Amino acid sequence: MTKLQSTTGAKAKAIVIYARVSKAGDRKAVSQTLANDISLDAQIDAGRRYAGNHDLEIVAELKEVESGRKTNRPEFLRAIKLCKKHKAVLHVWSLSRAMRSTSMALDVSSQLASAGCDLVSTTDQVDTTTAIGKCFFTILASINQLEVEIAGERIINSLNVKRTRNEWLGGHAPYGYAIDNGKLIPIKKEIKVLELMIKESNQGKSNRSIAKLLNSKGIPTKAGTGKWWSKTVSNILKRHVKHQELN
Repeated sequence: MTKLQSTTGAKAKAIVIYARVSKAGDRKAVSQTLANDISLDAQIDAGRRYAGNHDLEIVAELKEVESGRKTNRPEFLRAIKLCKKHKAVLHVWSLSRAMRSTSMALDVSSQLASAGCDLVSTTDQVDTTTAIGKCFFTILASINQLEVEIAGERIINSLNVKRTRNEWLGGHAPYGYAIDNGKLIPIKKEIKVLELMIKESNQGKSNRSIAKLLNSKGIPTKAGTGKWWSKTVSNILKRHVKHQELN
């Protein structure tokens, strides 16, 4: 543990420095700078400089070679635990080094704040130890949420337009239809079979009995091979109902 003496004589507030790189060919050489990735040592040095400039006591320097997509990274979880224990500042080189997304960063920051801790990111200029830093982080959270909602609205609007044009939204064509230039085209033979399935279902027949009926009539499946099964009938009927509701 590296100690930095407080110039005021009071006990210095603690800091936990976390550093991560995505991968390394040799784990013994993880301090080497990787392509598009700042080295672990450089990240730790940035944390030490911050600690020195703010008279903080370093209680841990944690290095990790792991994908940022993983949320259960051992050293990162240890960093959060130590911060909560010592009410320390969590220092990272950038939010992307520690969190896989802005929403995760906001969640981690909320956890730290509840435990009396703070979050500092050198390159993102995030520093919740200051009033301005907290304000900036709140604005960042609002912008992130706005972007998520706008993206969601665009997707919904795009899907609605496709539905009004009877365009297929993706995946394999449902039973009874073929896809032609992104549009669903009815297949007469399959539509008749689909109508039979719906009729039998409305009369209270089970999916199993409907499948047995189709097999007895020698009606081919969508692929043209294999037997009808109750699960197949169930999926077709459910998909048909959903398609009707969307249109």
